[in-house]
This record gives sequence, C-alpha cells and structure tokens, in this order.
Amino acid sequence: MDMFESLVRLRRQLEPGGWAIAVQGARHDTYPSGMCRDMGGGMRIYAMRTGSKTSAADLVDTLADAELDQIVTVAEQKTRYAEWCESATGRLGI
Repeated sequence: MDMFESLVRLRRQLEPGGWAIAVQGARHDTYPSGMCRDMGGGMRIYAMRTGSKTSAADLVDTLADAELDQIVTVAEQKTRYAEWCESATGRLGI
C-alpha cells in the first residue's frame, strides 16, 4: 500500500455520504505514476495537462490542500487519468 492508495480507500468510504477530501490527491487532474508509488510511497503525484507528458516540475504533494472545485470522485479521477494517458501517450490508461 501507499499514501495514494490509502487516500483512495478513504475517499471510497466517504463518497457515498457526499463527503470529499480537498487534497491534491483527489483532484480531477492528478494521478501518481508507478514510480511515484513504488519509490515514493505515493506521497507525491503528477498534475497532468491534456496532451502533454509529465515531468518532475508537475509533481505535487498528495496530501497538500486543494481547491474544492478541483475535487472529483475516485471514478471520475480514474476516467480523467485514462483520457490523459491517451492524449499524452497514445496508449490507454488503467
């Protein structure tokens, strides 16, 4: 397990009650790479831009504060990640 996975599990428990956690790891445009998870324990994740690959400059702290209007459900975040993968790399994500 890593911090991002722990956050996802907590979010899944809270979402049915209409609750959200306003952190970077719950934004519509953030997701960790495998290396972020394996080597960094999911403590940092990438902020993604449609059509662009990520770089170290795009890393943000998973648990840093985020604006509430950027927060989405776990399912929406995964969908957006898959869309980003296709736009940035031409491959399907997740």
